[in-house]
Formats: sequence, C-alpha cells, structure tokens
Amino acid sequence: MMKTPLGLLAPCLLLFSSVVWSHADPISDLRSVSVFRDADLNRLGSGEVLAARGPAMNFNRGLAVESAYAVRLPVPRAVGLHQQFDPVRHPDLKVFLQGAIPNRPSPASFERLASAPSNGSVNAFAKATENAPADPAKVQLSAAEAKTFTGGAEVSRGGLSPAVVQFWSRILAQRAQAYASGGINAEPAFEGAGGTIRPGEEASRLLSEAGKVQQQFGPIIERSGLRGHGGGTGTYQLFDVDGDGAVSLSAFHSVPVNDGAEAADITYYSSSGFYALVSFYRFWPVTIGGQPATLVWRVDLISSPAFSELRGIERVGSGAAFMRGIQKDDKAIVSDAAGAR
Repeated sequence: MMKTPLGLLAPCLLLFSSVVWSHADPISDLRSVSVFRDADLNRLGSGEVLAARGPAMNFNRGLAVESAYAVRLPVPRAVGLHQQFDPVRHPDLKVFLQGAIPNRPSPASFERLASAPSNGSVNAFAKATENAPADPAKVQLSAAEAKTFTGGAEVSRGGLSPAVVQFWSRILAQRAQAYASGGINAEPAFEGAGGTIRPGEEASRLLSEAGKVQQQFGPIIERSGLRGHGGGTGTYQLFDVDGDGAVSLSAFHSVPVNDGAEAADITYYSSSGFYALVSFYRFWPVTIGGQPATLVWRVDLISSPAFSELRGIERVGSGAAFMRGIQKDDKAIVSDAAGAR
C-alpha cells in the first residue's frame, strides 16, 4: 500500500475537515460523524450525557469510546473549562493530586507530590516504587530509570516518602522535557506487561485503527504532540487505578475550526493502567435556552494491557467500565460548567 507523504497529507486532512464541519446545524454534524444518530440537543442541553463504544479495533489492547454532551458556556469558555478541568474537586473520579507543568519542567515542578494523601492506593504506589529496580514493568519505567531509585532512610507520615517524591519528580521532569522537545514520539520506551512499550507507537497504532478520528480531527492531530509538536497545557496527576496509585503526564492542545474548535488531551505517560490515552474534542457553538452554549463530541482512544488478554464478555465488561469512567468525567465537566455561569 502506498503511503501519502506527510507534507501532502496535512493539507488534505485540513481541507476534508473544513468540508465535514460545514453544516449549518451542529446537532446534524454530531449525528453524521458520531455513533449518536439520534442525539437530541434539547436533551443534551438538559444535562444528558451520551456514551457508547466506538468502532471495534484490530489492535488487541486498543479501545475507542465516544461521548456527547452540552455545556452552557460559549465555545471559548468551554474550551478553557476543559483545559483547566480539576478532577480533584470530584472525589468519585479518584484523582488525588493535579498540578500544572510549566513550559520548562524541572523536578521542582512536581513538588506537590509531597502532599499526597495517605491511603491504600497511594501506599501501594509507594511500595511498587520501592520495588521498581527489581520489577520496572510494575510502574512502567525503563530498567535504567528504575535503577536510579536508591531509597532513603526518611519516612513520611503522608502517603509518599521524600525518597519516592524525589525519584518521581526527577522521572516525570525528564519525561515532560522529552515531550516538550518532540511530542509523544520523543517519549522514552518503558517496560510494561506487553514487553517494551513505546508511547509514540501506541498512539500511532490507535490512530491507524481509528480512520474516522483521522478524518474528523485532522487540524488538531497535525498541530499537536501527535505530530512532533511540544507545548500545550501540561498537567500531572496522582490517581487511582483499580486500587493502586499511579502518576501520569498529559498535554492539552486546541485549535479554532470554523466557528468552533477542536482539542486533543494527550496522556503521554502513565505509571499504570494504560500505555497511551488520547481524548479528542469537537466544540460547536449552539444556543440553549436563548443563551450561547457549546455542543461537545468527545472520542477517547486508549491502549491498555488490561484489554489484550480479554476475550468475549470479559472484554465487553472491561470496555463498559472504561466507558462509564468517561461518562463520569463528562458529567463532572457539565457540573463545573453549570457552576461557572
């Protein structure tokens, strides 16, 4: 199969996207490009959040989920809400800490890890970190990275000891610097349950399996960390994954498209749970109750070792759990939007 040169592909994608989003009616746009053929703007405007599995993938650890909702804010404020969304405010999302990553990250950028709570999930993360030199795959590090953990005599009364905080601050800073230099393809490989994992390859495989995403989100794909660009609004988190703690790094990129916008939230590193996660958003301006509002279509592409060994009903169940998690996120965003009016 012939490959289209990237320099020719980008203009084609941009042109195609501008044609796709040319409809006068945003809800018709949503129905035509998503799995939600019967989406109703009145119901979405009343707080309904739709979520469903996306098209099936041949990639055994890949999964796509689509969702749709409306926020009663104009498009610029809606994009800002998603960019600055703080899940820590919603305990059911199980995110313990979130911090901003500056343009030039250093270990000091992650000092808030020292204030991690003391709970079973965070304690499990601390223990896995202490065992990292012997089992780097448990926390998704390279063998070289894991060997730099030397422990320490100091013990914290909180969730993470100073030695663990210093170790992860250094690792996260290095990985954030790599992303800033060249996007997700510049991220170092790490050891996972599936062997040696390269985040850029995981993201590329997800995109190759999601033709609709490539067609509909061409502008943001070409101008984000998925195509070698650094930047974006960087965020790190400490969160729960099935009872175990984990840390992650992400970058939020957005571009204007016609009278709306597109965005990609790229989680380019996580110490557990998944290998790569990309959330795409399309924002359309609409009017709800006589006020400017925004219709949102979200598509999440995830690569997770949890899916690779599952078949049949178990895989369906695992995918449903991920979908419910996305729907929880969306409902929290809708709730925050209501409070921001």
